[in-house]
Amino acid sequence: MIKKNLSFRKIKKILFYFKYKLLKNIRILFKIDQKIKIGSRIMVLPPGHPLSMWASLHKDYDNFLPKLVKRMNSNESIIDIGANVGDTLFRFIDTNSKPNYFSVEADQYFFKYLKKNKELLEKEIQDKVTLINELVGKNLKGNLTQKSNLGTKFLVESPDGLETKSLDEIIIDRNIQNIKLIKVDVDGYDYNVLLSAMNEIKKNKPSLFFEYMSLNKIEYIELIKMLYEIGYSEWTIINNYGSVIFEKKHYKDVLDYINLEKNNSSVDNFVYLQNLTNKGSFSENYALLSQPNESGNYFINLELKSFGEDVAETTINSIELLNFSFPLEILSQVHLEPEDYSITVNDGVNVEQETVQKIGTSFYKVRVNVTSDDSLFSLSQGFDDGWIAFSLDKKLQVFSHTIYNGWANAWIVPQGNQIIYIVYLPQVAIFFGLGLFILVTLLFLISSKELSEITTLPAFKIP
Repeated sequence: MIKKNLSFRKIKKILFYFKYKLLKNIRILFKIDQKIKIGSRIMVLPPGHPLSMWASLHKDYDNFLPKLVKRMNSNESIIDIGANVGDTLFRFIDTNSKPNYFSVEADQYFFKYLKKNKELLEKEIQDKVTLINELVGKNLKGNLTQKSNLGTKFLVESPDGLETKSLDEIIIDRNIQNIKLIKVDVDGYDYNVLLSAMNEIKKNKPSLFFEYMSLNKIEYIELIKMLYEIGYSEWTIINNYGSVIFEKKHYKDVLDYINLEKNNSSVDNFVYLQNLTNKGSFSENYALLSQPNESGNYFINLELKSFGEDVAETTINSIELLNFSFPLEILSQVHLEPEDYSITVNDGVNVEQETVQKIGTSFYKVRVNVTSDDSLFSLSQGFDDGWIAFSLDKKLQVFSHTIYNGWANAWIVPQGNQIIYIVYLPQVAIFFGLGLFILVTLLFLISSKELSEITTLPAFKIP
């Protein structure tokens, strides 16, 4: 029995998990690779990789990183430590294919898929991508061990394990130039990777993106302090699902956050963004909605920051002001409403809305009072033949469906006080098909178990 407080959204989530686990086990059993679309490209994933699940459950998952490379140039480089199967690489490239990408992954299993996915890229982009199969760190020996079944790996220190190679060494060996961004995601040892790159960090001050795990709190505190001493002062923190916790806070605020963190399994991403504005010339367009001052002038404020001994210099070649007339009174009338108020009733169609109940995105229950016959009742969703509206007050009555205002759904409803149900049939069909699939699967498993329990007579032993 489902509790009353269990929402439709929770039920949908449970069904999603069940479906995901079932399909995952089938893929693992039959060794079927996943395919997922990232931007305009298709990439392959191992059978049990969780990327598709996280992307479905969290709309902001892994969407922050691509914003960091938007304005980078062709002579600049990005180093991705813990590249996994190349999902971050694909997101980077979908945003900006100009920079040079260096994807570093130690695990042979993931590296195999990383190579596969590189081969799926266009030839001219492949030439911009270098794959490196190295275990990066400072003075560590270890073995890569599977972390539960989440498709990620972490390092377990071992005296007879793999030798690590410092990031500074890799940069020299590969002759990596003009490093703009270092991204690290190695599940708990990110601080150690960055410690192995301190020569590069001190010298060129690249932007940093790395994962913080509170299990190694002390090490991360020391790392933040070291970075502050060489000019890394303001940080942005993003949780593991892509939501910003706080933005551009002083390093002391970051230390306070770490020290106050009570959950020992907490995973956050620390980002230093100050140096991401590209050198060279570029243009920007801004909309100035405010009115000029009494003298008829606008004021434009440009802020430039420098760190340590770096010289910061900006030259403005030209500023052009284009005057576009737009009635501001229209903007003043624009307002946002909560999602639940998706039912629109026009006073001119003689329908008075009393209550609205919305379940998920495909079901509405609305009580209305219609004051005249053949009145129009509308739903603020793009017109689709899959939407139906009906009433069960006396008998089943399906209302005539039409388009309203050039885009919305509308129905012609009779006079009277009644409850109207609005349903999106394709979504219902999906849930029905999923339920049928689950039922057939359960019956199959039950029948298989019963067959396995049938005993057979032992074979005669020949003397």
